[in-house]
Amino acid sequence: MDFDLKLARWGFRVVVVVCIVLIMWVAPRTYQTDEFLFGLATTLALSLLVPPLVTWARYGWTLRPPSGLEFMTSGFAMPGPLMIGVLEAAVLYVVFWHAAWAVAGGWLVLKAASQWASWQHIMTLPDKVESRPDEWNTAYLEFRWAWSSLQLVSFLFGTLANIAAALAGIMVANK
Repeated sequence: MDFDLKLARWGFRVVVVVCIVLIMWVAPRTYQTDEFLFGLATTLALSLLVPPLVTWARYGWTLRPPSGLEFMTSGFAMPGPLMIGVLEAAVLYVVFWHAAWAVAGGWLVLKAASQWASWQHIMTLPDKVESRPDEWNTAYLEFRWAWSSLQLVSFLFGTLANIAAALAGIMVANK
């Protein structure tokens, strides 16, 4: 992974931890919002554990692109998914706190539609490259299948883990 990407990922984690510390500092000084803020801090802390859990869920699934397509696996370590995941957990916490189930459902529908568009793009790659030998095309098909499966595992596991983090935050807040 590039040094810049590692720095961005760790920088975002530091920002989230600083937010948690600020929440814990502000919560005792506020009126009737400390339960909400403690639950939010719990959700944010747990959401930082989601990326390692997703990595664990993907363990053993390696992407082996055929020669010439190595570039297709280079973007899997970007900080964007971490940022979206933490924000998703925080938004779900707020939605669950207010029992705004339609908003939660709308977010999940939007997320599923976005992922569906991504899968369609992957699966509409050409089935066969005529200028390549059959062995290469077989490896290409296996790569597309593995890539699609990894995205599905990451999507489902990450979403369920963020929902669990938000629900855990609600449990802490209602304790």
